[in-house]
Parts: sequence; structure tokens; C-alpha cells
Amino acid sequence: MVPGTYNLTIYQRATFERQITLPIDLTGHQVYAQIWDSLKRRRKIAEFQIDVTDQAGGEFMMTLDWEDTTLLKKPAYWDLMVEYGDGTRDYWLEVPSQLILA
Repeated sequence: MVPGTYNLTIYQRATFERQITLPIDLTGHQVYAQIWDSLKRRRKIAEFQIDVTDQAGGEFMMTLDWEDTTLLKKPAYWDLMVEYGDGTRDYWLEVPSQLILA
């Protein structure tokens, strides 16, 4: 699968929440989303909390608390990875998906 890009706008010093739906059944799978300081992923800045709300429908809530949004600086990039039940991992959204800090 070729990962896509999806830019996010995150307001600094505020809690960020976004409902995401992937076109797959997430039963038995794990989702990860992280924020990086550069395109080369040199330093991880934060991790989104992921709460799956509908496994079969591929839906989950992605949250970043206000303490983490306060630490964000430009430039910042994020990615989203799914770890399948067999242990393989696949990027669905990959750097250079940019965070737009407001």
C-alpha cells in the first residue's frame, strides 16, 4: 500500500480530537500516530492517544492533550501506522503529512 498524506490543523494550548475512519476492519489490529520534528523522523515530539470506537468499521478517536499541543513547534510532521494482528506494520499516512499549528 502506498501511504497518503493528510495535513492536520492543531491549535496550540488546546486539546485536539479527531474522529478518523480507515477503510479496513481494525479487529485484532493496533493503530499508532506520532508527531515528529522533521521529515527524517529524528525526534519524536508526541504520540496521539488512539481509542478505537468501531473496530469493524475502522473508526477511532485520535486525541492529543493540551500539554502536548503546547510543546509543538514548527515545523512538525505526523504519521499514522497500523500494526496488523500478524505483527506486520503498514503506514497509512506518512511523513510529510504536515501539522499546521495555529
